[in-house]
Amino acid sequence: MRGEAIKVWVSKLGPMTLWLLFLFVPFAFSTAARENFRLPKLFLSECLGVASIIFLVWRLRTINRIDWKGFFRQPVVLAVLPMLVVATSGLLTSVHTAHVKGGLVSLWIGLACLVTWSLALKVDEIRDLLDGLIVPATMLAFVAILQFHGIFNPFEFETQVSERIGLTSFAGGAFDLAAYLVLPCLLVQASLRRQQEYRWRLPMLVAAGMSIYALILTQTLTAIAAFILGTLVLWLLLLPRRRFLAVVAGLVLVLGLATLLIEPLRVRLDNKLQSLEHGNINRVMSGRLDGWRAAVWMFETHPWTGVGHGAYRAEFGHAKHAMRNAGVEFHRWPKTVYFVNAHSDPLEAVAEWGIPGIAAILWGLFILGWTLRKVFATGASDDAAVMLAGLVALILLAATNFPLRIALVAYPVLFFVSWIFAAQRERAA
Repeated sequence: MRGEAIKVWVSKLGPMTLWLLFLFVPFAFSTAARENFRLPKLFLSECLGVASIIFLVWRLRTINRIDWKGFFRQPVVLAVLPMLVVATSGLLTSVHTAHVKGGLVSLWIGLACLVTWSLALKVDEIRDLLDGLIVPATMLAFVAILQFHGIFNPFEFETQVSERIGLTSFAGGAFDLAAYLVLPCLLVQASLRRQQEYRWRLPMLVAAGMSIYALILTQTLTAIAAFILGTLVLWLLLLPRRRFLAVVAGLVLVLGLATLLIEPLRVRLDNKLQSLEHGNINRVMSGRLDGWRAAVWMFETHPWTGVGHGAYRAEFGHAKHAMRNAGVEFHRWPKTVYFVNAHSDPLEAVAEWGIPGIAAILWGLFILGWTLRKVFATGASDDAAVMLAGLVALILLAATNFPLRIALVAYPVLFFVSWIFAAQRERAA
């Protein structure tokens, strides 16, 4: 009996560790760290992620569910294995060995978490934890709202130069906060639809309102666009046509009122429109074209091997110097800007992994799409709709920004993707 009790207790440690990961990490920061917010969150995320792997593998072992023969046939393993092989091969081909080693640690931990969560957790466990993301998201949104209105600001930085940059909450920056809120803003809508008890609907509505309002206050247009696109996909799949049109009208009304009432957002949009009228696309994109063009240059220079996983920052200076000598005009920043990432996760992967990386990414997306199609085929329409909506939003966000480079955002994203693989695995069984 005692042995059985220990097994039951250990089996609960994996989900408990994940609750710590998703509820505690968003509020972690250290003034002693080189990056006060991102590095502490990365360290804690990786530690708790590794702990969850250990406990969940132990749980699988105690109930004799590990099938090593079938392990390499699992869709999640088929999806991530080529990426790991291509990225790790950079140790042999890249001159930036230190950067590659540092980047591979995070990549291996993150993808190991994805595989373990997909195979060891039940769908209900994952769904409960995803719903749990609404709590820290609402709390971070609440602090951001207080900061914007000048009521309460726990952080005062000398480098804060505008209301948008000063909107840190506990995420550390406006983009980090916005990217983090995209997924909870979609999950809270799906949770409202599932909620049967009226006593919980009002708190959920408040959470949805605060999260969406804080997302708009960040003025991060790509994150707002990702949220809008995800919301449209979600309700297009779940609602009849007339009710879907009502949702579209509601979104237009909310965004119109936000533009009228939130002056910094209105000014930001006006500046974007003026830049567009003058044909300054790079300014419209906030200088992202510099990072994107550098990634393309790296790919063209090292098409078969890439520059090495994690070595984009080391190569950017060479790329910028070479392109300037070739007559490429960069965005005119107030100060010299050095891109440490491409501001596009797919482009950065292409620059670092080369042609084999393109094949690995396309293969991973194909497996993920095939898995989601299987979930749709089983009749789980509500869950599948949330999965597709979340994927669409996250793909847009990753294509135009770097959410997978931020631990605060990346680990919930990996957990969300594990939900898709776990759903297909359970329904296939």
